[in-house]
Amino acid sequence: MAKTPGSNQDGIHALDFGQLTDLVGYRLRKAQIAAYQAFMTGRDAPGLTPGQVGVLILIDRNPALTQQALSYGIGVDKSTLVATLDRLSERGLIRRVRSSVDRRQNELRLTPKGQRTLTEALAYIDQHERALTARLSDDERATLLALLHKIG
Repeated sequence: MAKTPGSNQDGIHALDFGQLTDLVGYRLRKAQIAAYQAFMTGRDAPGLTPGQVGVLILIDRNPALTQQALSYGIGVDKSTLVATLDRLSERGLIRRVRSSVDRRQNELRLTPKGQRTLTEALAYIDQHERALTARLSDDERATLLALLHKIG
């Protein structure tokens, strides 16, 4: 394929991203996509999405966490969260237990398999985070985290 002005080495037209390159939201989204793809395709990937690992972490760190409190805390619609919890439950990673305080609610608990899976996932995340920020100095990484905390 003939190379034309503005095209890459494969002859595919290179896009002019215009103002997008200077938009914080766009750059955050591009970074999130890169992080997600690297997480999912990395060697020794845990077979869970980053969101599923996040849910396991929250269940582990918050005893007697209810589905409603989790939904509210992470800002996810209840029906979306239920689908995630169902997948984790079907894999034997979590269980729902009737709340002793309010029998209308379920508390979420990790199963022993869920605890093992979380431990393995956390080790993977440590490697993933190091690779993701390898081009940043320790100070740059700390600054990036501080700035992201200010945004959300």
